[in-house]
Amino acid sequence: YQLLGRVKSLASGFHHEPEIVEAAEDRMIEFTRREGWPLSMALFDVNAVVVRACTIRFTSLSLEHSSLNRRLSLVTHALGRAYLAYSTPNEQAILRSILRDSRDPEDAAAHDDEAMDRMIAEVHRRGYAVRDPVFNPRSATIAVPIIDGARAVASLGFTWISAAMTRE
Repeated sequence: YQLLGRVKSLASGFHHEPEIVEAAEDRMIEFTRREGWPLSMALFDVNAVVVRACTIRFTSLSLEHSSLNRRLSLVTHALGRAYLAYSTPNEQAILRSILRDSRDPEDAAAHDDEAMDRMIAEVHRRGYAVRDPVFNPRSATIAVPIIDGARAVASLGFTWISAAMTRE
């Protein structure tokens, strides 16, 4: 057999996703089994983050059966906010430009540059992002970025039932 030039196209869409998910999944499962609460890992996709690993199946302390492959806003969801806030300045400027054109109600705050600046500054001040409670008050999520070198490559979030404990 001889590999020809077109074989490169098979891997042209491959990035770091499988490696980062594989590296984190066992640790995420271990945490959920020990603490009871589910974790989710999200990776960037076009104008949002997408949940690529989730430990909901290892706990009964969840309001959902799964969040795998769920697209989450960079503006309202903790996983998206953590990714956006810790993106490089150039990436952040591009993402904010894309979000300004979004018609998704969850991205509405992206039209207000001052509100976005405040949200990003707050994520940096805290060191983690929180989900906007308006979009799902029954549960809460905090998330941190996963950094490779100088850039965010994913985000990791911890979700709990709001009635069970407060964010504080």
